[in-house]
Amino acid sequence: MTKIAYLYALVLLGVCPAYAQDFIAEQRAWQDQVLALASTPEAQEFLETHDFSDVLAHDPEGILGFIGSEYQRLHLAFLSVIKNPDDPAEYLVYGKSMVQGNICSFSGRFEITGVELRASLDHEHVGVVPGRIVGRYTFYEDPDHQHVGVFRGVFWSHWHLDAENALQYDETFPADAEYMNNAFVGTWTAYGSKAARPAHWGHRRIPLSGDLDVGTSAFGPNTTYRSKGWADYGKRRRWW
Repeated sequence: MTKIAYLYALVLLGVCPAYAQDFIAEQRAWQDQVLALASTPEAQEFLETHDFSDVLAHDPEGILGFIGSEYQRLHLAFLSVIKNPDDPAEYLVYGKSMVQGNICSFSGRFEITGVELRASLDHEHVGVVPGRIVGRYTFYEDPDHQHVGVFRGVFWSHWHLDAENALQYDETFPADAEYMNNAFVGTWTAYGSKAARPAHWGHRRIPLSGDLDVGTSAFGPNTTYRSKGWADYGKRRRWW
């Protein structure tokens, strides 16, 4: 993309070049830090013998997200996540997205690039062994719909093994003001375009959400963005 085309794309998106550069740098730093996690041989074996499908597809009603520099609300739901029997690091996904009432199906993949196994959290959670998976994702929206494109980026998910050695989604500290899980940081790019827009989401909180989240004890959308789909925040509903 030429410099002129790049600046024109930023104007269309309502992003000043200086802000865009800072945001891109922040995105890349977050992604690089996440992807720096390398699996030990023990962790790699754990990846091969355990299925993270339920962790990745956990609680679609609790997912909060935005797209674009003006924090337009983004809804996502992973409706089917299946571990590839031939590749333990790959999970195939089918789901739906919604922006401004436009609902679209998508399909794609998670690629788990790292697994972390840690010691028990503390004395209050004896027998709970926490861990984390990190990786990349690519989701392709149905091209037969309107206003569609590709989601790409990096994610992390926290999980734990309970006292019965069963894999569970990690909600050990759900009341913590900063609690967040299934964090995704990436972009959405319309088919036929080179202009990528930020698209981030997470469970209970949103990573790298700037001044959108002004909540203290929990996520709270800034009233500045009320017209961007956040007016009905707090009303959990099955939209898909």
